[in-house]
Amino acid sequence: MLADMIEALASACWPSKALKRCIFGLVLCLGFAIPALAQQQVPNAARISLSSGAADNDPANDESTAIVNVTPLPAVTYTKAVSAPGTAVNVGDTLSYTLTATVSNSATLNVLTLTDTLGPGLDFGAVTNAGAFTCNAANPLICTLPAGTAPGTYSLTYTATVNATATTFVSNAVVGTGDDNPTCVGACDTDTPVADPTVTFAKTTGATSVAIGDTISYTLSATVANSQTTGIVTLTDTLGVGLDFGAVVNAGIFTCNAANPLVCTLPAGTAPGTYSVTYTAIVNASASGSVTNAVLGSGPDDPSCTTNCGTDTPLVPPAVSYSKGVSAPGATVSAGDVLTYTLTANVTNSPTTAVLTLTDTLSAGLDFTAITNSGAFACNPATPLVCTLPAGTAPGAYSLTYTATVNAGATGTVNNAVVGTGGDNPTCAGTCTTTTPVADPAITYAKSTNATQVKVGDVISYTLTATITNSATTGVLTLTDTLGTGLDFTAVTDAGAFTCNAANPLVCTLPAGTAVGTYSLTYTATVNASATGTVSNAVLGSGPDNPTCTGDCDIDTPVIAPAVSYAKTANTAGPVSTGDVITFTLTTTVANSQTTSDIVLLTDTLGTGLDFTAVVSAGAYTVDASGAPIVRFTLPAGSGPGTYSVVYTATVNAAATGTVSNVVVGSGGDNPTCTTQCGTDTPVADTGVTYSKSVSAPGATVSAGDVLTYTLTARVTNSPTTAVMTLTDTLSAGLDFTAVTNAGIFTCNAANPLVCTMPAGTAVGTYSLTYTATVNAGATGTVDNAVVGTGGDNPTCAGTCTTTTPVADPVVTYAKSANAAQVKVGDVISYTLTATIANSATTGVLTLTDTLGTGLDFTAVTDAGAFTCPIQRRRVC
Repeated sequence: MLADMIEALASACWPSKALKRCIFGLVLCLGFAIPALAQQQVPNAARISLSSGAADNDPANDESTAIVNVTPLPAVTYTKAVSAPGTAVNVGDTLSYTLTATVSNSATLNVLTLTDTLGPGLDFGAVTNAGAFTCNAANPLICTLPAGTAPGTYSLTYTATVNATATTFVSNAVVGTGDDNPTCVGACDTDTPVADPTVTFAKTTGATSVAIGDTISYTLSATVANSQTTGIVTLTDTLGVGLDFGAVVNAGIFTCNAANPLVCTLPAGTAPGTYSVTYTAIVNASASGSVTNAVLGSGPDDPSCTTNCGTDTPLVPPAVSYSKGVSAPGATVSAGDVLTYTLTANVTNSPTTAVLTLTDTLSAGLDFTAITNSGAFACNPATPLVCTLPAGTAPGAYSLTYTATVNAGATGTVNNAVVGTGGDNPTCAGTCTTTTPVADPAITYAKSTNATQVKVGDVISYTLTATITNSATTGVLTLTDTLGTGLDFTAVTDAGAFTCNAANPLVCTLPAGTAVGTYSLTYTATVNASATGTVSNAVLGSGPDNPTCTGDCDIDTPVIAPAVSYAKTANTAGPVSTGDVITFTLTTTVANSQTTSDIVLLTDTLGTGLDFTAVVSAGAYTVDASGAPIVRFTLPAGSGPGTYSVVYTATVNAAATGTVSNVVVGSGGDNPTCTTQCGTDTPVADTGVTYSKSVSAPGATVSAGDVLTYTLTARVTNSPTTAVMTLTDTLSAGLDFTAVTNAGIFTCNAANPLVCTMPAGTAVGTYSLTYTATVNAGATGTVDNAVVGTGGDNPTCAGTCTTTTPVADPVVTYAKSANAAQVKVGDVISYTLTATIANSATTGVLTLTDTLGTGLDFTAVTDAGAFTCPIQRRRVC
């Protein structure tokens, strides 16, 4: 060891001019050392070696050898050893270092100090076993062994951790110091290789499933192991379809862009460790099934993916909900109001996988109007409204609007409900059925007529109108129309939607549930005879919907003032004859309305030749004939419109001549006026005389001996006769005049021809006489007679004036009789032949032939009577 010190000193000092000083130092060293070694024999040799370029000026003294017997000094050496986890260490590894000091020869004279300095890349850990040393706990580590330490080997161990700055090697060196001149033996400077850096990366997300619109948080992790990076580490993360880059939430030590793909870098020299960057991405509407992204690492340290560098996050199945809203004009609605309905479908999580169908059914009281905005839907324009949203519809809110009109039948509430169907199991969220209150019905009614003024007999048409607004009626509406005095109910001409009776008061009803609208009915009433001034009627509405009158519900129609006229007629135009009865008819016509005057007075005055006879029919009149020929006829006040007649008779008296006349005059407060004829003039006819004849026989034919009754009739017309009238009636052969049985006013002879006279001045009338005549035995065929009238009034035949009466045909019967019941020869038998002729004379010869049988001889005709008989055996008479 001494030799090494000398050699080192010589090497350091030789080239310089201070050689002498070095040698002196060497001597001093030797001089000091020697006493220490006084108890040992130490062979000692010194050799001087020149460094390159130095010159040895005295080669002779380059080497010397001396053996000195001295006492041995302590020899102190030290060394160092390292225990590593492997042949190369990684950042974070813990190295265990062992420092060993060996004391030999003798105990140390002085403190031994070992100073171990850790190089870059190492952090002092702890002294795990100080042994005999006393150590600090820092870098450099300083441990001391006390003076007097006996010879032996002394160790201490401590640890150091490879820190993030380690690269290539981690080194440390121990230096021993002390007066005992400790020397390093073996390795006192350690170099432990550091493993090359390894870079791995991975990707994680907290999302197990996502919905569109969700924000996903991704974490990219780069793990640097072994040692710090030698170059830039780049992580490139590319977002797949359905993802939009959001933001880098925490870049850590990375430097990142803010785009897709996301590029983040770690600088060269990044120490081992795990480095993370967190960023977000938003699931957009194009996402389907799942959303993916993948990170790739690049750089000279060849970063590699570990467990998961691509994520595939499934989309939550679509959630489809729907709801409905309504916009109404007010808190309640009325018929005709338009409601706007909005159907909204909300798609969340992911696009729909099937068609969504919304079926909206309107209740009674609503009519579908129009789709005002179908949005993304396809709709039919009807009720129920069916609208579809196609499969693949992205998440979002989709609305459509349509309108519906409250119809006339609405009552209570109008409702509708939407129902969603489809493969994505749509559900109602919020309101899916709307109920909109319908305003209570409001009913008004009124009355009108087509008449401005009327007269009796007029038919007035009335119209009752009910107007229903807001909603349908909740109960029966009853309109009761009462006709006042002067009106008679006639008929309901058009009931419309009403149901009516047919009487006064007129009661018409509309059923509960009648829709909004205007409903009319018409009926007629006839102005009757009691009408005066005005005719009135009033309608009154009733029912649970509280109908009210608007306009005119009580009608007063003025009645036209009465108009009174009169006239007179006779039942004959004439000419008339004395004794004729003329029937007169007085007629009062009241028009418009009943009479207001106390009386309508008709005064009828009969002229010369007429005698008032009797009232045949007084009608409504009161008759006063006490002053005839002036007769008064009174029609009372209040007589209704109409024609009032009184019929009376007057007789043409003997004073009538030329014409017979009468005149009627009316008076009264209603100013009666004469119309066409109020006086009559009836001509009196000239005298007329006619005659005729009739016969009364026992049968349709007569026979001899029958008695016929003849009636001669004279008719005087117009006026009495002015001269004698003579009727001459001549009987034909076959008739014998018998007697005048009733001459009447006539004067007759009693012979054939029969002559009868009627005196001049005979009054108008019919005058008859009867006489008889007998059919005699000579009658045959017919028996006749004829009457002829003569006189100054030129009588004429009227009817039958010649009679012809058929005579019955003759009937001839015959018979025979004998006077003997039994005879003997020689007896004379008397036979009688009898012929009987009836009705009338024979029209031919009657022959009776009587033939005698054997045993009889004709004797004689004892009595031929009217017969003529020849004498022969067969008697012929």
